[in-house]
Amino acid sequence: MSAVPSIIVSGSIEDMFNMQQRVWLMFIWACATTSGLLLGPVYGTYISHSLGWRWVFYIASIVMTVFTCLLFFIRESRPSQLLSKQLVAFHKQSGNTRYRIFNPDHTPDLKTFAKVALTRPIRLFFTEPLVFVVTIMNSVAWALIYLFTGPLPFIYNSFSLSVQQASLLFLAMGLGLFIGILPRIHDWRKLNQRILEQKPLHPEDKLVGFSIAAPSLAFGLWWLALTVPPKSNFHWYVTIVGLIPIGFATNEFACTLSGYLADTYTIYASSAFAAMSFLRAVLGGVFPLVARPMYASLGANTATMIVASLATVFCATPVLFARYGKAIRKRSKFAKYSLEVNNETQIHNDNVD
Repeated sequence: MSAVPSIIVSGSIEDMFNMQQRVWLMFIWACATTSGLLLGPVYGTYISHSLGWRWVFYIASIVMTVFTCLLFFIRESRPSQLLSKQLVAFHKQSGNTRYRIFNPDHTPDLKTFAKVALTRPIRLFFTEPLVFVVTIMNSVAWALIYLFTGPLPFIYNSFSLSVQQASLLFLAMGLGLFIGILPRIHDWRKLNQRILEQKPLHPEDKLVGFSIAAPSLAFGLWWLALTVPPKSNFHWYVTIVGLIPIGFATNEFACTLSGYLADTYTIYASSAFAAMSFLRAVLGGVFPLVARPMYASLGANTATMIVASLATVFCATPVLFARYGKAIRKRSKFAKYSLEVNNETQIHNDNVD
């Protein structure tokens, strides 16, 4: 169930805003979700130690109940659905049923809905190379925060920090979120310049932040692996230098790669988000289970080096996206179809090439 909100919100942002506006809106959304992940271990630790672990779930349930009630006041944002409702109202008022609209979301029965809507994310994941690669990378980077929920207090206990004090180190990752403002300024200016010059927009134009985030993630993990005990004797302040780029990279992966899927698959971006969100939820549940025994048996240095090695492999992907991303999009029949449907049904025209 935790995967559902990210699908709906990301899809709604794509429905309501153009490519240039999504530069900041996807960033704000990514910062909000990443901040929640980073703050969770902090307040969860303090609540469990002061009120008991059950109150972590009680408070979460109360907050979610309030937000669930607020959801009833959210209005539909998908243009095709809004137009369909207006057409039905027009038919009732005028009695003239000759007029029809092109509705790409039309599902006449439950069987068609199950066949099209429920299987589309799976088909995209296994048949679209961009969805497959983006989903894997985004999910692994996202799940790193869940992975560190166990090992991070374990690592900083060796610095004689209490569990509560160690949980505050997640806030160091949160500092990295502010670095993401700089790539957004670059993306905004670049897209604005292309619009002024009346040149087509490319989804790859907004991958500068991703090109910085990939090596930043590797750097942060390697720094952490080489500065924590037992093989190193640095002060724990030094290790924070590695946590900041990890936080920046994790959020940047979520922001830029989600934006890339939105720009590529436009009106059907939610289906791509569904595949990505599902895998993120799975890895977010699996990584903490693997992390504790891995860090206990291998030690903090070796275990973090393994994760850093995986992040190092990711450093090659920004180059591949910049070089071959457009060609792969051009070969994708579904990406072409998505863009055609988007241009026919959406209010804004992004002039995406």
